[in-house]
Formats: sequence, C-alpha cells, structure tokens
Amino acid sequence: MFTEIDDDIFKFIGLLETKPLPKSNNSSENIRGIPLIYDLGEVQEFKLTQQDPTGSLISAFNTIGENFVGFGESNYGAFKECLSPLLDIPPFDRSATFQFIETHAFDWIINVHKNMRAEQTLSTYLLQCFEKENRDYTFYFVLAPLGLEGSLEFGGIEIAFLSDEFIQAEKEKLKKAAKEVEGSNDPFEGFKENVYVKVTGSGVRDKAKEIAFAKSGFAIDALRCLLYEYGIYNQHTMPDLEYRAYEGKASTVIHSYPSEQSTLEFMLLNRQGVAVLELGAAMQNKLKEEGLELFSSFVKEASQTDYCLVVRDAVTTFSRIVSVIDWHDRVAKLVAYFEAVLIDEKLKKGKGLTILKTDMLPKLLAADDVKIGGELGNYFYAVRDAFVHHGKRRPIDHVKLRQFQKIAFTFLRFLIRNRKAFNSMDDFYKYLAS
Repeated sequence: MFTEIDDDIFKFIGLLETKPLPKSNNSSENIRGIPLIYDLGEVQEFKLTQQDPTGSLISAFNTIGENFVGFGESNYGAFKECLSPLLDIPPFDRSATFQFIETHAFDWIINVHKNMRAEQTLSTYLLQCFEKENRDYTFYFVLAPLGLEGSLEFGGIEIAFLSDEFIQAEKEKLKKAAKEVEGSNDPFEGFKENVYVKVTGSGVRDKAKEIAFAKSGFAIDALRCLLYEYGIYNQHTMPDLEYRAYEGKASTVIHSYPSEQSTLEFMLLNRQGVAVLELGAAMQNKLKEEGLELFSSFVKEASQTDYCLVVRDAVTTFSRIVSVIDWHDRVAKLVAYFEAVLIDEKLKKGKGLTILKTDMLPKLLAADDVKIGGELGNYFYAVRDAFVHHGKRRPIDHVKLRQFQKIAFTFLRFLIRNRKAFNSMDDFYKYLAS
C-alpha cells in the first residue's frame, strides 16, 4: 500500500502552482472595529492556507523566494484524496490524524520541489516524523467554574490544581534551558488558581489531544449528570471544560428616550448563574450516594455493545440538558432524551409517554412513586407539545421540573447499573415489554 501511494504522490510535483507574494495593503487608520494587526517585519518563510467552514484545509502555499508555491483548491483536494488511504495503514490508523499526514506530506512536496530531488520516499519521511512525535502526552484542561478541595479521580481522569511541586519542577527545567521564569515573565502566572482536568493521550500530538479531549469530555459529561440538582434554578453555572464551554458572559445594553437631558441608561444582563459549585468533601460524599463510583467505572469501560453506545449518548445528552437555561427548551430536550432510549427505532413507532408510564416507571420507581411519575409525565408532555407544536409557553412549576429531572437522572443511573444485564438494545426492549 505504501508503494502505490509513494508512486502516485510524485505526479503532484508537476501540479504545484506558483504565484507572486502579495504587496502590503495598509488599511485606513480611520476605520474602527478592526483588530490591530502588528507588523512583524520581514518574514523569511511562512505557509498560507485556506480552510472550509469545518476547519479542513482546501488550499496551501509555502513561500519560496519571492513566490508562493503550493496547491489551489482543485489540486489540493486531489492531493488529500491521494493521501487518505494512509489513515487506514498502521501506525497512522490508531496513532495519527489526517492533519498530521497532510501537513508533513505537503512539507515533503515543497522540499522535493526546492531540492529538485527526493531524498526519501514519502512513506519513509512520514514514518520518521511519526517516530519523533509519537509518545504519551499529558494534557491539562481548565475546568470552570468550580471550587475544589483536594483532588478527585473520576473515570480515568484527575481533577486537581497544578501543584506547587509540579510548578517548581517545571521552573527548574526552564532555568536549565536559560529561560526567565520569574516576575512578569513567569509562564505560570494566572494559571495557579485554575482547576484542571489531567488526562493522558497517546500518539502524535494532535491524535493524543483528540483522545484526551474525548476521554475528558465524556468524564465531565458523567460528572455533570451527577450535579443535575444544581441546574434547576439557574443560580449555579454548571462546570465544564473551558475549551468547549459556552461563554455565558454578561451583556451590556444601552437605552434612552427623547429628552433635552441625557437619558442614557446602562443595563447589565446575565441569564447565567453566578454561584460556583464547590466540590469539597461534603459534596463528594453526596455524589457518592448518587452513584459517583458507578458513573466513574462506566466512563472507564470501553464496551462497544449497541446498548452501551446508546447509554453513552444518553450521558452526553443529559449532561447538556442540565445546563439549558430556557426551561421550555429543557423540557423538550428531556422528553426527547427519554424517547431516544425508550422507543425502538427498528419499529419506527411507539408513543413515548405510554412506554414511559406503563413499561419504564414501574421498573424504575418505588410502587408509591409510580403514580406521581406518571402525572409528571402527563404534565411535561403537555408542556412539550404546546411549546414544540404550537409555540406556546405554558407555565412550568419549578418543583415538578425538579422531580421530573430527578426521574431522568434515576433513569440514566438505571441504564448504567444494568449495562451488563443487557448485551443489546433488543435485550433491553424485551425487558421493557415483560
């Protein structure tokens, strides 16, 4: 497979395009609203790329002398297509990303063009680049807002601060490299008070980051599910990984009305909660009662049965639901969350409310609570139907919402607890109908 790609890639040497470097274009100093662009002086070599809306490259050029050399959109697409089979070949299949392959393959193309000869095949070059970059990487993702007492290991990740010992050891390494680390140049300034998720990923750096993102993301989804009670009154902001969190910043509104005197007024609007959850010893004990260890063990497992995949999706969905500010939108999502699991997609039919009341709740709740659960189902299905189908916002009782969300969490915990009893969704549906 390598041989075929190594041969095919050479045709792209002749497809390289050359265009002159653009001349500088100084914008008018009177234009406002455009971020300041700093003049970095003369740049010896750089790459010019263009991306589609998903972030994938659609063209790439590198400076050589007074020109740009590379591929425009049509040829770059063919270049990527030629490289795509590499992602199915070891070791790239498990430990590299396509971005890694295309970046280094493009560098190889440019070097061959500049030197007018290939010192090695593309596959040999890529394997050498892979060996240099393939390793275990430890990532520290900011988790905010969250107050933390000590540290917490959960689902194969660690939630903690950067310890003084860690910071000091890294400073010593920087000093050995003759890099200043004190005062305003201290690279740790501003990071010492953050709470981090510490997680390890293996592969080239981008692949390791991709793996670490997935591991930390699912673990925090599971943790947020356990914190569902704090998402009712919008008093607390649910903690999330900073790189994926919605920025619930306060917004400023200015308004006025006609008058000879100034009537300008400034309003500060913030629909997000301002209270920060504190994950202290008491909170951790409470979460243990809710199922902290159960959720943690599920996160660490790698079962790929169709049942476990559905439950994983349910964890992620419920994690998002508890942060939805608009209660009507939250109710609609809660109903969809139940139906995504309870309705057998193979039959492509089924009334979610009926299945929830007659089949699921009796297996989920104590006998005395089944009637109350059914009444809550009727109430919130009516709220959902009015909102989704007619655009009407019926009043929502906060106590009922709290109870319904508790049932949603209990349902999720039931699914996780019985993950070894059901090898497939078919097993689950048979149990549901029994």
